Amino acid sequence: MKRPDNARVLPNGREWTVLMLLGLLYFALRLPNLMILPIFYDEAHYTLSAVLIGDAPLRTDPFVEVAYWGVPPLFTWLAAPLTRLISDPLLAARLASTIIGLAGLAGVWFCGKSLGGRATAMVAATLFAISPFMVMYQRMALVDGLLATVGAFALLATISLARSPARRTALWLGVCMTMAVLTKITGPMVLLLPVIAVWAAPRDRRRQVYRLSLLAIAMGLIMAAILLIIPEGASLVAVTQQQQRFSAPFIERTLTQGSIIAQALWLYLTPPVLILTVLGLRRVRHEPGTRVLAAWAILSTAPFMLVHLNLNPRYLLPGMVPLILLAARGAVESYRSMAVGRGRPWKLGTVAALLLVLVTNGSADERLLTNPAHAALPAADRAQYITGWPSGYAVTEALRAAKRLAHGRVFTLMSSIQNPPGDELMVLAGRDPRVHLAFGDLSWLTKPAMLAGHPGVMYVIATRPQGQRLDARRAGLRLLLHVPNGDGNGGVDLYRPIS
Repeated sequence: MKRPDNARVLPNGREWTVLMLLGLLYFALRLPNLMILPIFYDEAHYTLSAVLIGDAPLRTDPFVEVAYWGVPPLFTWLAAPLTRLISDPLLAARLASTIIGLAGLAGVWFCGKSLGGRATAMVAATLFAISPFMVMYQRMALVDGLLATVGAFALLATISLARSPARRTALWLGVCMTMAVLTKITGPMVLLLPVIAVWAAPRDRRRQVYRLSLLAIAMGLIMAAILLIIPEGASLVAVTQQQQRFSAPFIERTLTQGSIIAQALWLYLTPPVLILTVLGLRRVRHEPGTRVLAAWAILSTAPFMLVHLNLNPRYLLPGMVPLILLAARGAVESYRSMAVGRGRPWKLGTVAALLLVLVTNGSADERLLTNPAHAALPAADRAQYITGWPSGYAVTEALRAAKRLAHGRVFTLMSSIQNPPGDELMVLAGRDPRVHLAFGDLSWLTKPAMLAGHPGVMYVIATRPQGQRLDARRAGLRLLLHVPNGDGNGGVDLYRPIS
């Protein structure tokens, strides 16, 4: 089959209609029940930074996310305008993540068309739209969906550079490198893509691709250096060091991380897509574009098995884009070659495999949209978003209880500034005129200090096991409500001063 011209990856004619329909499918699987999951620990500080920038863009340090939480700032910059337009900050940040993911859908379409034409583009974009992995994280105010979107366009630039080296393509890849570095502390992994382009290029073009790849790498390294040099950059280094907490022996660490990766692939990418991915590798092993996808799928995932990092499945999201593209290529190539070589039964078999993908992924998506607590989630994700202390179920319920008890009157809610619950409460109640937030060191809390200068009735929220220790008897507090975490380990307590 003739390789599509790189200059014609943009939709044309009826392709615009198909892409628009895929966009509608994408939104149909992202927007319903967008707030069904409570606020997550990391969502809180991303959203709070976006709110601070959106409310006072000229007076707020644009690198506030870097300074206080040690995370690159690009997502907060993109979400900030929506937090100014929408009264609910968490809804605004999650909507920003969904819109960013729509750009990722377009990037996957462009990659698919570059790899195998219109059919591959359509299948790849469909798989991206219905993938439970993408549905899960493009509905949350997290940076991983943004990194996957940037990675899709970086892949397109890498494929183009390996096939037809040009300075414009190298600059384009360099811009993607810069955006990835500005997105997440694992973003610099995309600096491997220019190296992959050199390896995947035909032998007679490798020297030219090598020279242009140096330009793209330099752009990414310059941005990384800028982030480290600015005054706020020290927090990036501190958080990176803090993440290196998994100190198990090498074999145990590799097996543990490998099991997390396997769970994510099985439950989120689903077995039918994995089978099609293998077919994509088998059919076109030596084509530069497919070599790029295969190498990036490995290099964006395998290193997590080796580093001293507490691995979360969402870290793997950028590596799912090449797997989805390989699955689309495998489905289309199998359909075409089997139809020609072996007749109609094999052709129908490929169609049946795609229908199985739709059913499997659609069923998983339906649970994520309607009842995520009963969805098939990897153990690490269930602990973070449903049952463990990072989940916002307990904090949200305690805040609702305080509002009910206040009967619509203004009240003061005191907590630790630590997150949780500090950032979470600032996002959930910071714009509510009935709630006055106060923060302090709960381990030294006394009744006179607690009541001084605060309007309305006072309530105190304390989280366990995270958060500061609180001596309720010394502070003169009466326990009103205890909301346990889903795993039974700690929870959130709501107190009121004893009259």
